[in-house]
Amino acid sequence: MISWVIGRGGLLGSSIERQFSIAGASWSPSQPLQWVSQEAFSETLLAATDQFFELIGDDEWSILWCAGISVVSSTEEVLNKEIAKIRALLEALARYDRSVLRKGVLFYASSAGGIYAGSAAPPFDEYRVANPLGPYGEQKLVCEQLFAEFAGLTGTRVGIGRIANLYGPGQNRAKSQGIVTTICKAMLLHQPIDIYVPLETIRNYIYVDDAATIITSFVLRLGSADPESTMTKVVASDRNSSISFLLHECKQVFGRRPGIILSRSSTVALHARDLRLRSKVWTEIDQFMFTPMAVGISRIRRHLEIELQLGNVH
Repeated sequence: MISWVIGRGGLLGSSIERQFSIAGASWSPSQPLQWVSQEAFSETLLAATDQFFELIGDDEWSILWCAGISVVSSTEEVLNKEIAKIRALLEALARYDRSVLRKGVLFYASSAGGIYAGSAAPPFDEYRVANPLGPYGEQKLVCEQLFAEFAGLTGTRVGIGRIANLYGPGQNRAKSQGIVTTICKAMLLHQPIDIYVPLETIRNYIYVDDAATIITSFVLRLGSADPESTMTKVVASDRNSSISFLLHECKQVFGRRPGIILSRSSTVALHARDLRLRSKVWTEIDQFMFTPMAVGISRIRRHLEIELQLGNVH
């Protein structure tokens, strides 16, 4: 199976591409996709899909959508632009013969936090009814449905990954998310940390390489599933943790207690207090040693220290 990761420059996409590259099964277009406008994106996407399927021939393939800059607080304009780009991908793929599409797997990186924010009685798994609290989660559901409909129309296998809170070195600090990296950066700079939710708030934090391991195995296994299949999997670690525990782990790594400021935010109502997660689908691919949180935090610290020396952290 030859795999193309769209969003290969991001935290998750780059990790997934590395894992496929180890097996010599990754591909990227000769000309990068242009994200600045819908027209430029569509034009480069059409050229890239032609290049991809010319290479694939009769082989099995997978395309993984790991792109996107939206967060819980994103405007509807930003959210709709991402939906438009996904529609452009599916329209580009729909040009190909059904016999080609039935040999492939499409993966969409969704958000467990956005999908289950309004759901009751955690922990949440794949069989729990989705209940978003705001436009961000609603957008994720729309995108999931677009991929599922494409599976039904074309025979392409589709995998939906409802992903927990990702963390790891190289996270995009320009996005208003990534609490682990935010805390590490503040501690390096000896700055207080603004916390906008109660310290008892529970989340599932998964180190990016662990998430990539699950997703890679998920996609490869989907390759042998029946055509037209749509499978959803919660991509989460084996532990759900409170903000208090996260701060404790940071203290263990940095050797001092982080300074925090409990603040209020207009988006606090969009953040559930308890978002414990677990997977009940193909759980055998989750049976490995997850990265301990303290180890992941240490790796982020080392990465940020290098960035600080280069003048890239301020």
